[in-house]
Amino acid sequence: MDVEKVKKWIELTEQYQRSDHWKKIFNHYPPGQFFHGNRETPKVDIYQTETHIMIFIEIPGTQLNDFSISLKSETELLVKGIIRPPAPDSTIIKKERFTGNFERIIQLPEPAEGHLIRMTYDLGILEIIYPRNTSNSTFSHYNWQ
Repeated sequence: MDVEKVKKWIELTEQYQRSDHWKKIFNHYPPGQFFHGNRETPKVDIYQTETHIMIFIEIPGTQLNDFSISLKSETELLVKGIIRPPAPDSTIIKKERFTGNFERIIQLPEPAEGHLIRMTYDLGILEIIYPRNTSNSTFSHYNWQ
């Protein structure tokens, strides 16, 4: 055993223990992501124009009655439902796509009013659009089914 190499190894590990190296890494990438990749489902993209906020939610293989949308607060949108397997009675050889129950809270970049939100669903993409800079009225809980 090479004592000098062991000393260098101990010195290196002590250096990382004293630093905030791992804290920075885990704040950027949750520990589960190292083993399972990014598992947040459904996938979400958010865009804005001068007048509107646009949210695109990827929910492939679903029907309208497989999911629900709720505006929990002016800045939180809850999406939950189920993505059913396309061939439920078969043996899986390779599986990359998510199936099963999901629930996700989406933080909205700007407050939304439920009665101003418009939604369309086409080809597995739910599109949610609402106007920016709405008046500061009192919030009402909205559920869309």
